[in-house]
Amino acid sequence: MTELYKTILKIYLQHILPHLEWFLDRLSIRAYGGLHPKNNYNFRSEFFLQNVSKEEVVLDIACGTGKILKTIAPKIKKGIGLDYDPKNITLCNGDKPAELEFKQVDIFAADYASLKEETQYTTVILSHILEHIKDPVGFLKLVNAPKLLICVPSQENWRAQLKKSLNLPYMSDKTHFREYTRDMLNEELRTAGYIASPMSFNSEGEITCVGIKQ
Repeated sequence: MTELYKTILKIYLQHILPHLEWFLDRLSIRAYGGLHPKNNYNFRSEFFLQNVSKEEVVLDIACGTGKILKTIAPKIKKGIGLDYDPKNITLCNGDKPAELEFKQVDIFAADYASLKEETQYTTVILSHILEHIKDPVGFLKLVNAPKLLICVPSQENWRAQLKKSLNLPYMSDKTHFREYTRDMLNEELRTAGYIASPMSFNSEGEITCVGIKQ
């Protein structure tokens, strides 16, 4: 009987749940005028607010709609957001605080050495970016920030571990190269030349971490 329930569970997880989640995403986007409500109803900004100061120039790579930079703007010296999507840049520039600047840039083709010289950025935000990068260690070395503020999706939750135990795909997005454990993230940072602060989970179950250049 246990095996029967496992078979039913695998069918649900593999063939039914993804379609339900896809439908929820599409319906939510339409209900909120084309913008996914996750842009409004998430609490990632709390971690970034707690780890910046007035002395910092912050670069947000793949800044999306600019929510994080706009939230932390009163607490930083200056903020620069990079994003490839012109629609996102338009949203970023709406109600933009004076200390923020947004650039339409392909983050994989950007000249970070020149950008660092131009802006003097001291801190880089990587919120749900590293999982989309094939070579995250190489990317971190390229960005070469004194300080990193990182948020990545975690596989240290019961749903991901359940799917793995059933030999099913467990990642929440097909464009992810990986989803993280704390050990995985710590090893990437160490290899890239960073010391990681104690890692924690935010209210959405994501891993957050401060990385300091050695």
